[in-house]
Amino acid sequence: MSEYGWMGPALGRIEQDPLARRIALGARPALACAARQAGATIAAWARGRGWVTAEAALRSEGVAIRESAEEAAAGPFVHHALYTAPPPRVTLFTRTLGALDRHLDASGLRVRLHGVTVREIVLAHELFHHLAATMPMPAAVRPEVDIMQIGRWRRRAVVRAAEEIAAAGFAAAWCDVDEAPALLDAATLEIQAVLGSTASRTGRRTE
Repeated sequence: MSEYGWMGPALGRIEQDPLARRIALGARPALACAARQAGATIAAWARGRGWVTAEAALRSEGVAIRESAEEAAAGPFVHHALYTAPPPRVTLFTRTLGALDRHLDASGLRVRLHGVTVREIVLAHELFHHLAATMPMPAAVRPEVDIMQIGRWRRRAVVRAAEEIAAAGFAAAWCDVDEAPALLDAATLEIQAVLGSTASRTGRRTE
């Protein structure tokens, strides 16, 4: 099994979700698997549309792509890129991506990406977020859990971690490199000092 397998990071995302305490430990792997598979299924559909690259797909969808040298860390997150809407836009954090490129070359890890660029993996992840914002998604992408119950009345909320797991599954399938998203995340957390962040690494996670 690859040291950059996806299940560990996926369970970590669920653990850090605000609703984690509402999700039984035994139910988390199934939630992660369903989200991952949903992402892969949507990637196959997206490839079927004839899009050659994630960047081309985003641009054809009217999504602006902007590069920024700003700090990529915000609160507990370290961003490779960020999708925002409206208007739909992807911001690529060039300091993060540049540091990743250098690290992959220096460590020899680039060979594990089988020729796929960091930019393509990151944009594929953001392409999924755009699709999730603009078209119906399977329930596995936004699973709900009960947060309050009074008699027969229930209030439910979405487990946001599932969309991130699905986005990673989408990017892995889109790029045909199963470990690519987890590898980039692990490498990013290893090079925090290079990125110049003064924030603590404790609890950091990538998006």
